[in-house]
Amino acid sequence: MRKTTVLILSALLLSGCATYKFQKGQSPHDKGYVASREGYTILEYTIGTDNTVPLTVGLAKERFKRRRRVVEHYYKKMGNIENRFKEAVVDYPVMFFKLALGAFKMPGIAVKDFRYERNPKYRERIDKLEEEKEAQEQARIKKLKDALDNYIQKDVEKEKPKVELKQEVPEQGMVEKTPAPETKAAVLEKVELKEERQSEKSIKKVSQAAKEPDKNLQIKAVITARPEKGFSPLRVHFSGNKSHSKSGKIIFYSWNFGDGDTSTKENPVNTYYSGSFEPREFTVALTVQDSTGNTASTTTTIEALNK
Repeated sequence: MRKTTVLILSALLLSGCATYKFQKGQSPHDKGYVASREGYTILEYTIGTDNTVPLTVGLAKERFKRRRRVVEHYYKKMGNIENRFKEAVVDYPVMFFKLALGAFKMPGIAVKDFRYERNPKYRERIDKLEEEKEAQEQARIKKLKDALDNYIQKDVEKEKPKVELKQEVPEQGMVEKTPAPETKAAVLEKVELKEERQSEKSIKKVSQAAKEPDKNLQIKAVITARPEKGFSPLRVHFSGNKSHSKSGKIIFYSWNFGDGDTSTKENPVNTYYSGSFEPREFTVALTVQDSTGNTASTTTTIEALNK
């Protein structure tokens, strides 16, 4: 009895003794810190908005402390993490039981394999059942991934600073005076004066726009991206050579790829990673400038998918 109790307590202790480590991530997360469990990196421990990770190990540890239990709960539900207690106490007896039971099931398995190879209708029915089972499993996994991503987004919201409105308190010895209510005539006079000023401003803007040509109409930025969508890691070839200007030659290109990387080349290349269970979209921005100093900007979207 005592040996059994010691064995159970040891198994329980073992079930909670996972090894965690904080270190710099791999590209594209090499600028921040990630956390790993048993040598396997789990981005959800520390990931923030826009597929970024904390720049300081302190923030990484704070997120890990808040999220560990919830993240591991979803990972276990998806089958990506094995329960340590189940692995140490339950799996071995179940494995031996299945091995012993398998000897009795061998004739039935052989018959099913024979039917599958020789009977097309039976094979079609079995394949259909397997496809339905796989589709149900994929739907279950997707539902768990969506729930985990939703939890991560809510957790990141907690880090946003709260703006406190300070109420001004009158100094001692000063009496705050309540202004007298305005008359209806005074209110109407103010409204009419405000409308008159707005009308004068609108007339000035229209007049000025008629005299001065819009410089943005003389220069245009154009992005060409191939491919715009694909599986991670996604290598995208960009080109800005279709950008043009009526007042001069395009002499400068400034790219922001939406994942932290930039470039000043006319035709750059960038690689995108999804970094999570769901596809991720990246907004790419291009700003061009011509020889006369005019500038123009445009954007496009790149989507990195998971296999």
